[in-house]
Amino acid sequence: MTHDPYQQPSDTGANSPHGTPPYQQGPNGVPPYQQGAPSYHETSGPYVNQQGYQAPNAGPFGQPGSTTYGHPGQAPYVNAGSSVPASEERTWSILAHIAPVVGALISVGWLNFVGPLVIYLVYKDRSPRIRKAASGAFNFSATLWVANAVAWVCAVTVILLPVAIILWIAAGLGLFVVHIMAAVKAANDEPYTYPLQIPILK
Repeated sequence: MTHDPYQQPSDTGANSPHGTPPYQQGPNGVPPYQQGAPSYHETSGPYVNQQGYQAPNAGPFGQPGSTTYGHPGQAPYVNAGSSVPASEERTWSILAHIAPVVGALISVGWLNFVGPLVIYLVYKDRSPRIRKAASGAFNFSATLWVANAVAWVCAVTVILLPVAIILWIAAGLGLFVVHIMAAVKAANDEPYTYPLQIPILK
């Protein structure tokens, strides 16, 4: 009977005259080609906890360890690069949205942009969230201010008085509805982007 040199002997093992094949030799019976192989069931490491895989705590811009806050089911704000506490950020964001309404009531619509401008100048380098809220409120207030000015020009011409009335109504609705909506979003820790902004502040 001819012996096949490529066939594994059937009587391999410790008591075999052929000895243990080289590919099965190793400490504790572990073949050398399996030593040091990575385990996919590890319970420790930078991305794994005792319950399994867990991504690192990072915000949408990749800042590990960022403080997030918000409500379940909503995209949370990331308090990254801010020196202002989260509660204070929420308060000043709400005030930035409400300030144009207060300013318009005091100045009959002419100084609605002053409040968010002051908040922007104070917090623009300290909190990205307050900066976004104040700049959006200012830009939208500036848009309403331009619409109000155009309405007065139309009213002076008398012929375009109907256009002036339409602009006043639209500016008034935008002042109260949009700014209050933005303030509610800020109170719920939700981002808000103003419509029809003149991009003055960023």
